[in-house]
Amino acid sequence: MIRIVADFDHLVKETDGVIISKIADYVPAYARVLEASVNKEDLTVYIQLPAVEHWFRQMSERYQDGSFVFERIDARKRLEQLWGIPVPETVAPSDIVEAGLLDLEIEPNLGDQFDDVLLEVFYDPVYTGREFPFSKLVDLLDAYDEKKWKRNERVRLAYRAYSNRLEGWKTRAKSQERQELINRIASDPDSLRRGLMRYKVLQSYKELGHKLMGRDYALFEALNLNLIQLPVDERSVPEVVTQVTYVLKGFDQPASKEEMQALIACVSGYLMVEFEIIEGAFRKSPELLTSELVHVLEDKFEPLQHRLGKSIARLRGLVRPEKPSTPDKTWDLEHMLDWATQKYLPYQSWCDANGIVDETLYALADVFAEWLYDNWHELHANSRRLVFNVLPNHARLLKQDGSVNLILVIDNLGWTLVSTLQDLFQEHGFYRKHAEPYLSMLPSETEISKKCLLAGSPTYQGIDNKSYTAIIEKGWVPYFNTAEFRYLSDPGKLDSLRSIDAQTYVVNYRAVDTALHMSSAQLGLPHHQHIHNLLVGFVETVVDFVKRHDLENKVKIHIVTDHGSMRIPEQVPNELDRDNFKGPDFPNTSHRYVAVSNTRFEKLPDNLRADCFFISSTEFGNPVHYLCARRASRFLATNDTFYVHGGLSPEEVVVPYLVFEAEKVLVQDLTALLVRNQFRYRTETVELELGNPNEYAAENIYITTLNSNFEMEPQKVEWLNQQTKVTLHLRGLFKQTPNPEERTSLSFLIRYECHGEKHTQTVKLPIEMRAMVELRDTSIFDDLD
Repeated sequence: MIRIVADFDHLVKETDGVIISKIADYVPAYARVLEASVNKEDLTVYIQLPAVEHWFRQMSERYQDGSFVFERIDARKRLEQLWGIPVPETVAPSDIVEAGLLDLEIEPNLGDQFDDVLLEVFYDPVYTGREFPFSKLVDLLDAYDEKKWKRNERVRLAYRAYSNRLEGWKTRAKSQERQELINRIASDPDSLRRGLMRYKVLQSYKELGHKLMGRDYALFEALNLNLIQLPVDERSVPEVVTQVTYVLKGFDQPASKEEMQALIACVSGYLMVEFEIIEGAFRKSPELLTSELVHVLEDKFEPLQHRLGKSIARLRGLVRPEKPSTPDKTWDLEHMLDWATQKYLPYQSWCDANGIVDETLYALADVFAEWLYDNWHELHANSRRLVFNVLPNHARLLKQDGSVNLILVIDNLGWTLVSTLQDLFQEHGFYRKHAEPYLSMLPSETEISKKCLLAGSPTYQGIDNKSYTAIIEKGWVPYFNTAEFRYLSDPGKLDSLRSIDAQTYVVNYRAVDTALHMSSAQLGLPHHQHIHNLLVGFVETVVDFVKRHDLENKVKIHIVTDHGSMRIPEQVPNELDRDNFKGPDFPNTSHRYVAVSNTRFEKLPDNLRADCFFISSTEFGNPVHYLCARRASRFLATNDTFYVHGGLSPEEVVVPYLVFEAEKVLVQDLTALLVRNQFRYRTETVELELGNPNEYAAENIYITTLNSNFEMEPQKVEWLNQQTKVTLHLRGLFKQTPNPEERTSLSFLIRYECHGEKHTQTVKLPIEMRAMVELRDTSIFDDLD
């Protein structure tokens, strides 16, 4: 059959048939029609010229009836062809052309309604529901775009569908309050958003809420809206911020941990001013601060975590760690290092950061130092945990085919900076693969410890060539064969590398050591802040190098160091008489160690061992003899504005070895299942089975409901191990709702951290709501407790 379709509006642009748009097209089209007639083929010919239609009608008279069919196409019929769904008869072809629907490259699903397609295309998919989507109120507000909505008013078909949908929602709304809400969505969504922000904050200040919002507060309260996903923009509610400030400033300074917790509980958790006032209260009474209260504060202000990370970290830094007990000198190496890294150094670092002088720490450090001194030869020979062991211990990693190693030698990097480096590298997608404490050489100073580290030599005397370049680029050749080494004297040299021609690059970085030896007045910043800024820039330089040479999939970043350091305030008693260590017999004097001539070393009084460790050149493999000060003693004057090293305290000798690698982690959503899905309109316990399918633990998991008809307190799960699940018991009240979606599904918002990144997901689980009393039930009072 030959279909001749009159398309005088030029609606058809492409077809499997034939299009005649000009007279010249007629002859080849005529030949194609003849061919189809002879072969009894089906063919559709679109003609866009009236005269051509007349010619084909004359031609059809020569064929039997039914061989030719003549049709006319308009925009409505053409749209039905393109979309595959019915277009209502009430839709005029001119409206379709005006709306440009024929030019839209969309493919509606079979069964889609015409108006729903318009609403999805011109407005947002959230408008396609027949019932007002109360559970997606925030999505409605987010979808609003004033310019787009204004533009759509000129598209009659789309605007009519939009207006009809709003009217339909209002007609089906079950209460006057719901109708008013829909009216506000229609008339001024931006104003409604600001009103809901006010209400969200003022729910924690109910009396103030009625004063500021009047009837609106009562309206929103009656609607029982779920506003969890509505962010609060403080700039949009300045009057609320001001009034809340007045309220909180009127409170007395909390005098107990219970009062502090009560203060945290009464705020909304959505305003920075709330956090700042609570933070100020903690700073006035730091003795009230505990890890538990920091967790409570973090939970309350979870919506502001992206702004409060550093502030929370500072507060956590104010929490006094448990004071370490006295170590046992009979402990083995692992036990003593655990004590140093997990007990002593956290407490010592806290004292240092907060300007607290606890002189008992020096006695504890001396027990550790005495243990180290007494066991030095055993540790040196057998432990493989001194810095000269670092590179040989990890030779297999350094020799790995196809890999490139960056060994970053950060002078004077104490163990307490491990977490800082971990966070900085993680921000760039590099994750810690290994962390292990090592012990520096003695004395804990750069010349000896760093060169033994880089040379892999058990003694300084055993190093043939003392220049860093020779140590790195010549000394390791016999050991690593063809795996070439390059030495770079500072990170800036990374920028000058135009190609990667070695397997291992050793980069020296002394800025941290230089800063620690300077006073805070010279730096212009507190040491911890200045060091953090240095490490930020250093990590960025390293990451830029890796990315510039496309090494993410092959690089291993090793962090090594030579020693740590400590700060000794001037007022701490010094048990050494500094005048006794002057003159030619003490050619090199530092704060925590002095070099001693051979003659003088042999004549040192034995009672000096109470205040110094004797570091013999023959026993320790150093060029000269040394004395290292014990406890807080020092050979030169110190104060609390700079750091010193050279002794045997944990701060000076316990150092990290770290390895970082780039990793692209695809974090899967947590899984959620209901143990049972039938509930009644009352207080119920929802058993939610929460699973973590990832290869990494999920932590700080917050679970809140998105249903307006289910009232529950948000629940937090501190930790969920990889590929495990846990059953949570969520206690809440189910209430009647006119929203059919909320009667058939229970939705939750889940926020969590995995592999150092924050994630948010929503889950929608099917439920069945049952009446409190069902006459056909054999036990109409079941579960009524």
